[in-house]
Amino acid sequence: GLCHLSVMGEYLFASCYSSGELFILNADLSKVTRCYKGSKKSHIHWSVPWNSEILYATDLGENQILKFQKKSGALDFCQPSFEKISLKSNSGPRQILFSENNDLAIIINELDSSVSFGVGLNWYNNLCNVNATEKHMAVENYPGGGCLNAEGQLFLSNRGENTIALIEKDHKLAGEWDCHGNWPRYLLFSEPDMLFAACEKSNTINKFWWSGNELKFEESFTLYGASCIIEL
Repeated sequence: GLCHLSVMGEYLFASCYSSGELFILNADLSKVTRCYKGSKKSHIHWSVPWNSEILYATDLGENQILKFQKKSGALDFCQPSFEKISLKSNSGPRQILFSENNDLAIIINELDSSVSFGVGLNWYNNLCNVNATEKHMAVENYPGGGCLNAEGQLFLSNRGENTIALIEKDHKLAGEWDCHGNWPRYLLFSEPDMLFAACEKSNTINKFWWSGNELKFEESFTLYGASCIIEL
């Protein structure tokens, strides 16, 4: 159930949703080490480095964030120490991302359709939660991927409502637009004003232009089961 890959220095981290495991691979992919094995309920969905010493991972099934830290003086990350950061019950943390200077942490919560914000080094001690959508139609909503633009604004895909929401730096939902597809799973900002959305169930990559206050649909590309976009 390999779900997500991230890079930290000389290491590649592999998050496995189905088995609840986190693996580490070395630079030439010749060595694979299991870093973490969760419980029967664990779903490791995402990992991201905070700096060269600390890596955070989301356990959607256990409603917690895992904080991994290199041991002092260690040359590799194969025997890390870690701590578990408990979040709200049934929140389902799916993704974690940080602002450019690491002063803001953002957690996308799939199960309760919310976004959590934390500030500073110990950001997880005082989280602010906001709703991922204002539509509240007669469907269940599961936030997908979030991304930040150059201005630090958060754009969030809503699977269920099929919208793209804008949450400003003051943690207020400032806009929400039709994604022009079905089940937007991942978002990517390319250059200052281009946003791409991978819409898995409509088999499309949709392109939008951000005017500074409005998201405008431009065109769509066909891609079966579109689930991720990476800028090369």
